Amino acid sequence: MTMFREVLYTLSWILILSICAISVAAAQTKQQQLITLFDTLSNRQNFNGCVLISDQGEVLLQSAYGIGRAGTQRRLTNESRFEIGSITKAFTAIAIMQLKEKGLLQYDDSLTRFLPELPFPRVTIKHLLSNISGIEEFLSWTEGEIDMSASQSNASIIGTLSEKKTQPSFVPGQGFHYSNTNYLLLASIIEIVSNIPFEEYLSRNIFKPCGMQNTSVGARHKRSLSLEYAYDYSWDGSQNRLVQTDSLKRYPKFMSGIKGAYGIFTTSSDLFRWVQALSDYKLVSAATFNEAMTPSFIKDGTMVAEVSPGIPYAAGWSIIPDDSGSNNMFSSGIYGGYTSLVVRNSSRERTVILLSNSNETTDLMGVMNHVDEILESERLSFPDLVRPKRGISLPEKQLRGYSGKYRAIKGASDELCIVFANNHLYGKFNHFMEQNLFPESENVLFANEAESKLIFKSGSDGNVLGFTLTGSGIERYFEKVR
Repeated sequence: MTMFREVLYTLSWILILSICAISVAAAQTKQQQLITLFDTLSNRQNFNGCVLISDQGEVLLQSAYGIGRAGTQRRLTNESRFEIGSITKAFTAIAIMQLKEKGLLQYDDSLTRFLPELPFPRVTIKHLLSNISGIEEFLSWTEGEIDMSASQSNASIIGTLSEKKTQPSFVPGQGFHYSNTNYLLLASIIEIVSNIPFEEYLSRNIFKPCGMQNTSVGARHKRSLSLEYAYDYSWDGSQNRLVQTDSLKRYPKFMSGIKGAYGIFTTSSDLFRWVQALSDYKLVSAATFNEAMTPSFIKDGTMVAEVSPGIPYAAGWSIIPDDSGSNNMFSSGIYGGYTSLVVRNSSRERTVILLSNSNETTDLMGVMNHVDEILESERLSFPDLVRPKRGISLPEKQLRGYSGKYRAIKGASDELCIVFANNHLYGKFNHFMEQNLFPESENVLFANEAESKLIFKSGSDGNVLGFTLTGSGIERYFEKVR
């Protein structure tokens, strides 16, 4: 019996040590798979940026890949600073929660209590937070509505809204329309209520309490950029190479002075500190946070405000459905050449932060799916290769010939306006933001962000008559009307 007990005792310890070894190996395997994934993406030039991944409270990967500024030897580091676009909205929402917690405002307060010059008496703070106000998107304005040669600010946008007097596209609270204007207005409310600039409010009440020493708010054209600033790049489909975004796209520079909807510069480390502060309810109480994160009902209470089917939206976050009742969510942002993603899975103590300064060669949502596979099942696979579209260069006279206003001759009265400026073509479809257009051939244009193409038809005199929009199962003819 004694020998049997000794053997059993020895086997028990072997089993315990084996389990421990398997657990350690599993953690190492998961970590190594993440390293392999991002090394591969970097080598394929499908990820230029920073990544931080934490699981069960342990940081599995924090690394930087690629260049911080083209034409120099400066590469990205873990302290490189990126513009995070719409992730800024989640910070703006926290500031509103704090002011509400102090009794300085209520979610049911009318927008016109703070900005009486605006023609939106039925819009409330809650409507702005949930993107259910119906207020138009200022980033979709054209030359006829805004001076595209001047740097814009919250005050100038509010002034234009007041002058235009365009009514919401639906009864406030009865529909969902994602609009950057909502969060611009929230930032201006924060300034009015706190009596300090928006950037100062965030610095005092969010950045400093979180220990975010490398985070700030500011316009790219007004600041002296640090050596750690990650310049952004976009794909020029006529030169078939990445170029600095400000030389290609128009809105990132003259709209960069806007606060609240975007405009935060930060690092992966600082974002991780912020997510930890949210998890610890360091900035607002659990009750305040959970109240704000409850999605709004629209359509007379029959539907939830959703950014996409099955994905509710609240206070700058998209909510991930979870049977556990945890606040699992993600926030994403695109501005200029930047694309950013923060995923917070509180039920698994998991955080994923992805920052890129070259969004047209990177599919962050696709990358996130493969990160999730590794974290959930230790299964390594790779996203499809991202290949930017390639085009040709055409003479300026030929490019100018495409300029004009085009209208669909059948079906909905859709319109496309094409403008030639700064030696580039820009197309604006209805009320959507403009996109760069590039020539694929002498009579075909394409946009990086769309699968469709524009096949142009010219008359015997060489003047453009119209184009056929084709792609993704669509084929519609647009006639040139101006």
